[in-house]
Amino acid sequence: MLGKLLKYEFKATARMYFPLYLAVLLLALLGRLSIGGNILNAAQVLESYGEGGGGLFSTFLGALAAIALVFYGLGLLGAYVVHFVITIQRFWKSLMGDEGYLMFTLPVSVDQLLWSKAIAAAVWGAATFLVVVLSVFVLAFQPWLAEAFGGYIAHELQELGPAADLLWAILGELFDGTFWGMMAVTLVLDTFSGIFLLYAAMAIGHTVRNHKVLASIGAYLGITMATSVVTSMVSAVAMPFAERGLDQIDAVPVEDVQGLLAVMGQFGAALNWTILAVLVAGLALAVGMYFAARYLLSTQLNLE
Repeated sequence: MLGKLLKYEFKATARMYFPLYLAVLLLALLGRLSIGGNILNAAQVLESYGEGGGGLFSTFLGALAAIALVFYGLGLLGAYVVHFVITIQRFWKSLMGDEGYLMFTLPVSVDQLLWSKAIAAAVWGAATFLVVVLSVFVLAFQPWLAEAFGGYIAHELQELGPAADLLWAILGELFDGTFWGMMAVTLVLDTFSGIFLLYAAMAIGHTVRNHKVLASIGAYLGITMATSVVTSMVSAVAMPFAERGLDQIDAVPVEDVQGLLAVMGQFGAALNWTILAVLVAGLALAVGMYFAARYLLSTQLNLE
């Protein structure tokens, strides 16, 4: 049944996201024409065929080029704002609005309803990020620039000589496979904890008879502040370990390569423990917010 709910959710939200993505990419393409000088070059060509009016047309196209970049910047910001609004709107309207009467009469559990909304929101969030990255690529990518940058990096690595191997060895000690694996898991957990935080705040606000929206905003701000305090406490506990690792690095002689790599390995291990602490905190937040939303939707929902 979860698959059917996801199919319905993606179908209901696709008609809102696809026009948004198309608009962002079109604005990126228009901005690319502006940056590449194609609009201004066209203005100069057309101006050469006219008397008087050509200058006005050139000015118009120049303004159009500047406006294209401004609207592209607004489009990037708007993409994330729209995604945030749709995430809220789909949960509020489908489960706590008029559609809630129908959704809670379906032969599905509250867990399935929650996960269908959360998975769809997470997938659209990832898609929004990818579309934004693609739009930046369309706007700014230049083959000569990529070639020049790649040549510069290759030249610098060649200049380093044997030191380049030491640099890669140090990076390998600092950021090993465990680090990248935990970072990937942390990214997923942060995504879902943010979504479930929104859901829990709206569920809390909906238990209030009046001013449900204000109560939801207050709940969201309160939970966010509490989370920030906990994060700061975790960081305060982890910082002395990082500072101790930096002191050990400073104490290693420059010529002692093996000693430096050993200290880097210790520092990398301390970094992994820090990431693990953040991961556990994120997991606790995601689980706590999920069960809070689940409990409130199951026992305290007020659809009046």
